[in-house]
Amino acid sequence: MNIIKALIIILALGFGSCKEESIINTTHAIPDFGWAYKDSLQYNFEIKDTSTAYNLYLDIKHTAAYPLQNLYTYVRTVYPNGKTYQQQLNMDLASKSGAWNGEKAWFSDEYNLRIVLQEGSFFNQIGNYKLNLQQYLRQDSIPGLSQITLCIEDAHRKRGDGKKKTKK
Repeated sequence: MNIIKALIIILALGFGSCKEESIINTTHAIPDFGWAYKDSLQYNFEIKDTSTAYNLYLDIKHTAAYPLQNLYTYVRTVYPNGKTYQQQLNMDLASKSGAWNGEKAWFSDEYNLRIVLQEGSFFNQIGNYKLNLQQYLRQDSIPGLSQITLCIEDAHRKRGDGKKKTKK
């Protein structure tokens, strides 16, 4: 019986997660007491090829105990040359009617939601990047979140693919 439970858990963890060819698949666990303002999540990754397009996703795992419809965050990216870009990101974890977005795990009260940050995007600099994610809500320690994973995958496209030059 324990072998069957272990197999189900392994299959459930694989569902909705990053693909094997991802260049980054980093998960940060959120403490049971909640995600506090001061606890920003930092993801570090290296880009070696500026001609390749990438897909960027956040995989969010939460329970029905999450008290809000949305999750507001600040996303700050630090580029290899030291320049930074910051933006506010609003993620809808539930619809206006209160139904949770994403997939519910078979045997638990957890939901898995993939948020698309960018698809088919190019990085213009080779080197090390830092992406910092900070919750930005009206309360400190937000309960109900269990983990947030940053996935960056090869989009299997190169710069200039699909663009044909025409002669006039």
